[in-house]
Amino acid sequence: MIEKFIQYVNKEKLFDADEQILLAVSGGIDSMVLANLFYQAGFRFAIAHCNFQLRGTESEQDTEFVSQWAKKHGIVLHTKTFDTHQFALQHNFSTQMAARELRYHWFAQLMEQYGYAYTATAHHHDDQIETFFLNVIRGTGIAGLHGIAPKKGKIIRPILFLYKKDIINFATENNITYREDSSNRSDKYKRNKIRLRFFPLLYDINPAFEKSIVRSIDQFKEAEIIFNQAIEQERKNLFEYKEDAIYIPIISLQKLHPLKTYLFEFIHDYGFNISHVEDITELLDDISGKQFFSSTHRIIKDRNHII
Repeated sequence: MIEKFIQYVNKEKLFDADEQILLAVSGGIDSMVLANLFYQAGFRFAIAHCNFQLRGTESEQDTEFVSQWAKKHGIVLHTKTFDTHQFALQHNFSTQMAARELRYHWFAQLMEQYGYAYTATAHHHDDQIETFFLNVIRGTGIAGLHGIAPKKGKIIRPILFLYKKDIINFATENNITYREDSSNRSDKYKRNKIRLRFFPLLYDINPAFEKSIVRSIDQFKEAEIIFNQAIEQERKNLFEYKEDAIYIPIISLQKLHPLKTYLFEFIHDYGFNISHVEDITELLDDISGKQFFSSTHRIIKDRNHII
């Protein structure tokens, strides 16, 4: 396993051996396997542990567990306690989204303050598959079908090549201790519903469905490269930049096929969704002056342009 881990790090060019990495460690089996792999491989790393105060004494026990592991192995540990519920209320976030915002903002601060090259998370193939289905349900377009990337900006996923069963086997064979998160057994979260309700059905249909989905995700990644090249070429052809606005000629836009797909790719980076696309395309031949709003931008349809 150690050799495969090192080979994956090198193949994906996740980081250089002399760089120090910040590991996001919750105390659960995935992150404890990640920490042990880094330790056994001899990589330089520190640990960041978040206490989101979402599970009462369990959260406190998680922090103590990670603290003891770091102390035993001589690893630098950073911990932070968050008032997650309050943050979620203030920003109108779900609890999961609030926790995500809080931890990644803190990781960025730690990297800047202490000079860590990257933050490593313990995402694996099963997370990849869950994310794929979540994105299909949300309707994120082709960009959502490639799942989780091994490396994106300053975030790396060094055990993305493993399935959950591989992680369990490695933990068992190496006597790795970890904390059980009771919230993983609750199906009130969308991701857990997919894992606890949907996956058993897929296993029943095809016991090897995980490998089939991962192969499909790899194909989507490659198809997306070709797709994005075509989108970018048409973007260069159509977009006219004037001061603080982008002008898209309606006549030229209407010549594109499939129109809705092109328009979605043109405007979704500005906060617009597929519903906006459908409304805009229905009004391309109508009277000008109609406006559409995202959380950050405005689209105006005049006589000749989408602005």
